[in-house]
Amino acid sequence: MASSADGKNLAAVDRGGSVGGYVYTSDNFGALWVQRAGSGARGWSSIGSSMTGKKLIAANGTGDGGLFFSEDFGITWNSPSWSTGTWQNLAVTPGADLFFAINSGRGTGGAFYVAPKFDNGISQPTSKGVYQGTDRTNAFVASASSSDGGLLIAIVAPDVERTGDLTKGYLFTSTDQGSNWVGQTTAGNRVWRAVAASADGRWIIAADYGDVALSGSPGMIYGSSNYGSTWRVLAAAGTRRWVAVASSSDGKRLVAAEIGNDGTGGNIYTSADYGDSWKMQADPGAQRWSSVATSSDGSRVVATASDAGIWTGEFK
Repeated sequence: MASSADGKNLAAVDRGGSVGGYVYTSDNFGALWVQRAGSGARGWSSIGSSMTGKKLIAANGTGDGGLFFSEDFGITWNSPSWSTGTWQNLAVTPGADLFFAINSGRGTGGAFYVAPKFDNGISQPTSKGVYQGTDRTNAFVASASSSDGGLLIAIVAPDVERTGDLTKGYLFTSTDQGSNWVGQTTAGNRVWRAVAASADGRWIIAADYGDVALSGSPGMIYGSSNYGSTWRVLAAAGTRRWVAVASSSDGKRLVAAEIGNDGTGGNIYTSADYGDSWKMQADPGAQRWSSVATSSDGSRVVATASDAGIWTGEFK
């Protein structure tokens, strides 16, 4: 799920079944959606947007993979030959016109790539870090960044829904666009599922799924107010099966989504005070949420749910 800074232009990807799904866009805050046939039907894993929503980049996580670029709000798409491979996650830094992509690295571990420009795929990214593992569970699986790319945050942890692996992992940060990484061990060794950051990178929020076995303990939300140097539990959010988080540009307004302690459906929660207090949003109801995004000021929220479509609303 991706949003322009004002929340007007939205983009979402459908992983689809055996034949794959499409990219969908909206230019009216989610009131109407258009299926972008030009993207093709693929097993999409992630999508990123520029500040205006005009430039999009989508990651194909199945088959031959590939990164797909659009510079016209998703009408036409280009997939450069260098991008072949299965891609797990994207992070776009609209302030610096950069993008960061994670190659899932099936069988060999994943790699974190940094591209110098968000220019329809002309500029080829370079590998800035590799996490070697015996299978897909030991690799970079999610990322976030400050708006200028000065701070990167990556998760090295299992993809629970796809693998069921019990292995836990750590949060890593980089201040040199991925050339060097520091494990943030104070955040703990957990089944991290999602991470988001404020525009300046000072405020970070990360979601812990908890024990993979549904009979085990759910996870919690963790936050940092000093660029990831130290972390605290945002206890007011409660212990739940957290799967997605989003942050406003100032880090004050937060959104978190869960899938329910039994895995059948959970709620969306919001915080207007950096995570000190949280409010459950009853309007969408209990769904199997998969992603959330917000406008730059946090006033508008968009979320996707498995088998329940795309939901939009105002921050409450």
